[in-house]
Amino acid sequence: YVLFAPLVSMDYNGWNTGFSVANLVSADNNINIQYVHNGNAIQVLTQRLSAHGMITAYRPSQPDQDQNQQNVMFDQVAGALILSDYPVAAAVDAVKYFGNDNNVGQAMTYNATAALSTAQAMPLVQKGNPATGMGATSGLALLNPLPLPNSMAVTWLNQSGYNAANFGTSTIIVPAQSIGIAYTMTQHNLPNGYYGSAVAMSYVLPFVAVTANVDYQVQGAGS
Repeated sequence: YVLFAPLVSMDYNGWNTGFSVANLVSADNNINIQYVHNGNAIQVLTQRLSAHGMITAYRPSQPDQDQNQQNVMFDQVAGALILSDYPVAAAVDAVKYFGNDNNVGQAMTYNATAALSTAQAMPLVQKGNPATGMGATSGLALLNPLPLPNSMAVTWLNQSGYNAANFGTSTIIVPAQSIGIAYTMTQHNLPNGYYGSAVAMSYVLPFVAVTANVDYQVQGAGS
């Protein structure tokens, strides 16, 4: 069994990430969490869960490690695979504890997913104002867990869907066992204040995705 976590902060910019993994069966269950980045499993955690037990795996953020580009364990945004002998459920939580900006206190959470597919839908996608850096903004994290590169096309839609003029397609090539990020603030084809949805597709290889939203005008906002 395998679950996928498309967005994991490895002590990135003051963010820390924690996994809560619950064993869903009435027997011991071996789990293996693999953090993947640029084609490598940069960290692996192995744990045996008792029947219906759980574990928390924590990637803390430490201020003295910020901007430590020489160590791949720090200042990275990665993905993760959660492998197990039997079914598990996993929640992924992240909080920004450190920094010199108003983003300290932001948080997000999502469930790790087994939905490996050639198409992924993001029902809520927004864009703020790049000139001010403010406003509700989305980031799409696309995890390619396979040992081959994957080309994905992200189609941006307005609220009327496919039957109305949309905002074009962005192509993202994600290396093997890595993640790709589509950040709406850098999508020049989207107008400021954009409020719509997106569909990501790969015509060959499956992938997983998650969307994070934050409103930079709201202190401590999260997704």
